[in-house]
Order: sequence, then structure tokens, then C-alpha cells
Amino acid sequence: MSDLMKQSPLGTYIEHLKKGELAYQVCKDTNKPFFFPRAVVPGSGSSNIEWRVSKGLGTVYTTTAVHYKGEAPLNVAMIDIMPAIQAELNSPRY
Repeated sequence: MSDLMKQSPLGTYIEHLKKGELAYQVCKDTNKPFFFPRAVVPGSGSSNIEWRVSKGLGTVYTTTAVHYKGEAPLNVAMIDIMPAIQAELNSPRY
């Protein structure tokens, strides 16, 4: 992974995944979490962001496997992750 990628929000997120952690960002101004990793807070554009690691609690609403020709299956799940992150997650291919 290039140095620029390691320093990016996506790079930070991938490094957490490699350690078996689901990390997310929180706006320090409003204490609101958001997901997918970004350089600024959606809506406000604030760069006052911190990383937190999920405790692994949540509700799985649906899951499926998507099969593309010539590729490994991709797991797709709709999960409400505590605290208050609602996201459609795709298993990474990293």
C-alpha cells in the first residue's frame, strides 16, 4: 500500500480491517458517527474527525452473496451497527 493510501481515510479503515476491527469516524463537533470513511464530515465539511472501533454489536437485517462471473462471491449485508451507524456493507476484496 502506498504512503498516500496509508494516510487516507480509506487506508486507515483498511488497516483496521486487517486487524479484525470495524472502525468508523465520528464528527467531534456533533458527536455523530458516519460511514464510509471520508476526509471531511458529510454536510458540514468539518475536518474535526476521530476514529472509533465498533464493539461488534448490532442487528443484521439481510445478507446475500453476489456472484460475478470469474470472481469470488461477494458477501453483501444490511447491518444496523451500534452506535447508530446504518450501512450497507460489502466484504472487502483487499
